[in-house]
Amino acid sequence: MIKVLALASALLASASMAVASTNLLVNGGFENTSPGGVTATTTPQTFGNWQVATTSGSTNFYIFNAPGLNEAQPADGTKLLSIGGFNTTKGVGLLWQDFATTAGQTYQVSFFFGRTNNTSDEVNVSVDATAFNLVSGETTDTLGQISSGNAPATGTTGTLNQVGFQFTATGTSSRLLFADTTVAGGPSLQLDAVSVSAIPEPSSFAALAGIGALGLAGLRRRRSAR
Repeated sequence: MIKVLALASALLASASMAVASTNLLVNGGFENTSPGGVTATTTPQTFGNWQVATTSGSTNFYIFNAPGLNEAQPADGTKLLSIGGFNTTKGVGLLWQDFATTAGQTYQVSFFFGRTNNTSDEVNVSVDATAFNLVSGETTDTLGQISSGNAPATGTTGTLNQVGFQFTATGTSSRLLFADTTVAGGPSLQLDAVSVSAIPEPSSFAALAGIGALGLAGLRRRRSAR
């Protein structure tokens, strides 16, 4: 009986984790994109299942195999995305992706960010992440946002920092937009393991718990009938 209960508990936990951890983004870890890059301008273009652009001028978006000479340890897999670059003159680099949502559902956004070590300058990198409601392809309503804060101002390769926030969708399509707020001419901002996942409603947990309770009740009935 103990083994059966342990199995039921494990299945319940696995089901809960599966509901919470499904990534709604495509290529959130940039693993599906070959190393290389594009130079973004004010005209949006597709790069590795994402859209990229800049508010003015141009800026580089590059997929690196990492860790490398100047890249941080990836949070997931072997690749990460670099935005900007050493001595780059640029506007604000923009990176975004649209995804399906359910109105009234709450979602968790998570990503890792850091900086290159190709400069000895004590310059931080940072990024703003914002969730939007979409109507006819336009961003019309800010649902939630966060500023990453600063990556460690050191000249050494290190691990990335994790940041996240939650938002509640108001429509069937939402957009996650990153705006690179690193100063022009500073080190590259690096992103990895970007994810958006639905947070299970209390009713979902209750249903899973109910299934477990029914299984436990059945075991008790069989035991008492012996």
